[in-house]
Amino acid sequence: MRVATTLYTSQKLYGPGDKDGTQLLEPGQQSFTVLGEAYVELRLTELTNARAGRTALDFPYLNRQDSRMVPNTFLAYGLQGHIVEPLEFTAGQVTHMKRRNSDNFEPMSRAAGLLGTDEPATMAGMRYNFTESINLGFVNLYAWEFMNTFYAEGNAGWQVTDDLALGVSTQFTDQRSVGDELGGDFETSVYGAKASTTYKGATLSMAFSSTDNDSRIRSPFGSYPGYLSLMVEDFNRAGEDAWLVGLAYDFAEAGWNGISGYVNYAEGYVSDSDSTGAPDQTELDVTLDIRPTNAVVDGLWLRLRHARVDQDGRFADDVRDWRAILNYEVPLL
Repeated sequence: MRVATTLYTSQKLYGPGDKDGTQLLEPGQQSFTVLGEAYVELRLTELTNARAGRTALDFPYLNRQDSRMVPNTFLAYGLQGHIVEPLEFTAGQVTHMKRRNSDNFEPMSRAAGLLGTDEPATMAGMRYNFTESINLGFVNLYAWEFMNTFYAEGNAGWQVTDDLALGVSTQFTDQRSVGDELGGDFETSVYGAKASTTYKGATLSMAFSSTDNDSRIRSPFGSYPGYLSLMVEDFNRAGEDAWLVGLAYDFAEAGWNGISGYVNYAEGYVSDSDSTGAPDQTELDVTLDIRPTNAVVDGLWLRLRHARVDQDGRFADDVRDWRAILNYEVPLL
């Protein structure tokens, strides 16, 4: 048996009232502290564990969305493990969610913005590992009286030489309203593919996605898992076709240990955007990670990020986003 707890806090150093909305603090720029995780985990068999309580989850459409001070966490219970060694599984019931800028666990349907409701979500998924670098998996998330989201992906990678590696991935989402359709009547889907090449610390990536014309993709319980999900935009609006090119580099190959970074550029085009009012858009993201290798500052991680979003529309707003994130792991034992 294992018992674990995690206390999260986000304290205001500077937060004027007219700058609200960053999701670093509670609405109104209020500091907060919350017992985000408190769960019990039991080993049922050599291959299966059971967990219940407040916990973090990391699945497509149901996850931490950990890009602020405090992540999403959930009140859930379920099973996870292996049916046979190559076949992983997970299944559970999720009753409540604590959003990133909140100290309150509320029913899943209410966390999705459906006020006055009290509905949970049920999830189940499997992944088969053909080899260490080739796998196929799916997750189904049923939000009662709201919507069903089915997600599937396949990944394959090959180490061609000591310096050269190749990878390809595909993904598909089907999403539709169910039951009482508390969020309205909708049915949509999105598919995408990604290819990457790594050579001596440099990785070149290309990806595309295409969303059905009928409706946008919804992701109220965590971040969207699409290859085109960037710092600001997800490129999954109704009828949106998008492509991305990215370049990452580990400067250790040039003798600068502990420094890495990447650049992503994406463009999205909405069919018949004049009638829908959805503008074509581009996004450029730049990220630099610095992890000093000096023993004096071991555990320090500085991340610098910038995003530029340009939208081509009469009522569209361009975005300039700057972020500086400092992490420092302090060993207590």
